[in-house]
Amino acid sequence: MKIVLLNPPGKKLYLRDNYCAKVSKTGYINPPVDLIVISGWLWNKHKLKAVDAIVQRLSPPKTMSEILAFKSQAAIVLTSRLSWPEDVIFLRQLKNELPDLLLIGCGDLFLANWSKEEWQSIFEAVIFDYTTPNLARFLDEFEKRVEHSFTYEGIAFKKDNGSWVGKWQAASGEYRIPISQHELFPLRLYRHPFLRRLPYTVVVSDFGCPYRCSFCLSGVLGYKFRPVSDVIEELLYLKSLGVKEIFFGDQCYGVPRERNEEMMKTMLVNNLKFGWGCYTRIDAVDKELLSLMKRAGCHTIVFGLESATPEICRQIHKAIDVDRAKEALSWCQKLKIQTVATFIFGLPGESKKECLKTMELAMTLNLDYASFNLATPRPLKRALGIKSITQALIIAQNALELLRESFKK
Repeated sequence: MKIVLLNPPGKKLYLRDNYCAKVSKTGYINPPVDLIVISGWLWNKHKLKAVDAIVQRLSPPKTMSEILAFKSQAAIVLTSRLSWPEDVIFLRQLKNELPDLLLIGCGDLFLANWSKEEWQSIFEAVIFDYTTPNLARFLDEFEKRVEHSFTYEGIAFKKDNGSWVGKWQAASGEYRIPISQHELFPLRLYRHPFLRRLPYTVVVSDFGCPYRCSFCLSGVLGYKFRPVSDVIEELLYLKSLGVKEIFFGDQCYGVPRERNEEMMKTMLVNNLKFGWGCYTRIDAVDKELLSLMKRAGCHTIVFGLESATPEICRQIHKAIDVDRAKEALSWCQKLKIQTVATFIFGLPGESKKECLKTMELAMTLNLDYASFNLATPRPLKRALGIKSITQALIIAQNALELLRESFKK
C-alpha cells in the first residue's frame, strides 16, 4: 500500500507532534516524531512518502499535488486541536480528490471530545499511541478487505456500520519499536534554537511521563519506556545516515536514573558522538549524572521551573526547590552545559505579584536562556483541572491579561 505520512499545511508554523500542539515562537520546527516512529512499523510492508508541508512551506494546492502524484492509498495525518480549523478544510478537499483514500489521524485532537463528530466523519481510524504496533496490524486487515476481528490497543477505528471501536488508555510497561526511517523526512530543513549542527532529528526513549504535573498532558498519557539496546540500535542507524545532532523528545529525559546511566555509558562505548539536548527536571539530575551526560555529548538541557511560588508549584503537582535549582544550574555552568528554563504565567490562582516574582527568579538565575509561556488548557479533564471548554477559555484569557499587566510595570 502507498501511504503518505502527512504533516498538513498551515498558515502558522504549527508544531503538532507528541500530543502537545503549539505554534513555533521563533521559527524553529521540530521533526514530527509521531510520524517518524510510525514509519518504523510500516516501511517493510508499505511504500512510504513523507510530506511535511510545514517545514517544506507547501501551500495546500502544492501539498495536494504531492499526495496525488504519489497515488496515495492511505494517509496518516498529524493534526491537533490548535490547527484543526485549517486541517479540516484541507482534509475535506483531499477526500473530494481521493474519495477512497484511507485517512488515519494522530494528535491531541483525539484525546478528548473536541470536534468529535466532525473528525469522526473524516477519519477511518485514529491513533492514541504512536508507538503501538497495532497500526500495522490494522492496515494488514484493511488491505485484505476483512472485517477487523478485534480491538487494537492504542488506536480506534470506524466499523462498516459507522460505529467506532476502541478508546484511549494510559500507557505502561516497556516497549520496542523498529528502526524509524528518519531519512524519509527532510532532516536538513528542521531547526531548533539550541542545536548546533545539521542534519538533526528527534529520538524518543520513552512515551508519556512518569510525573503528573497538572498543567501538562504527558503525565496523563501514562508512561512506558524503551530498552536501552533498542534506543542504541536507532542511534547507530542515525550515525550511519550522517546525522550530527539529536534532541531527545522524552518529556523528562533520564528517568529512571539507572537507565540513563546505562544509556550514556553505552553511547560512549559505541562512539556515538552526537551533540544533543533534552528536557528534564531539576530533581532528576545530580553532579555525577550531569558529568556523564556531558561526556556523552549533551550540550543543552531544558529544565521546567514553571513558577517561583512554592504554593503554585504544589498546586500543579510540581514542587520546585529554588536552592536545588540554583545548585543544578551551577553544575551545568561548570560543565559547560547550556541551560534553558521554562516558566508558566497564568496558572490557576496566580496573582500579578506572583507573576512578577517568577520574572525576578528568571532574571536572578544564572541561565543561558529562559522560555516564558502562558498557561494553556490541554485535552483530558485532568490537565489544570479543566472541566469545560468555557473554563478552559477563561484560564487562557486570564493568563494573557496577567502577563500584559505584569509587563506594564
